[in-house]
Amino acid sequence: MNATQLAEAARKHLRSLLDKSGEVLYSGAASLKPGPIYFLGLNPGGDPEDPLLSSLTIAKSLADLPTKTENSYLDTIWSDVHCCNVALLGCLPHSTSTSGALPHRT
Repeated sequence: MNATQLAEAARKHLRSLLDKSGEVLYSGAASLKPGPIYFLGLNPGGDPEDPLLSSLTIAKSLADLPTKTENSYLDTIWSDVHCCNVALLGCLPHSTSTSGALPHRT
């Protein structure tokens, strides 16, 4: 299954959450491969009512997934935490698949 197919399948399963503020995969699509670790958080941070975050919906996350190259942990305020945790495990942060247990902000 490629990233486009994954996004389409996720759209079907997450249909009731598509308009909620959130993110499905924090890492780039290229990180979706077998690896020594998978970094799992709880949910995307931030206030779902924040005007800057409310437009970042699960639907947008899925639409961007096939071409996404950045890692939200690495390119946001969480970068120090994620890079340190992953580096301590001997892995390259951008190559580490990263997501949350819940795709929506709470």
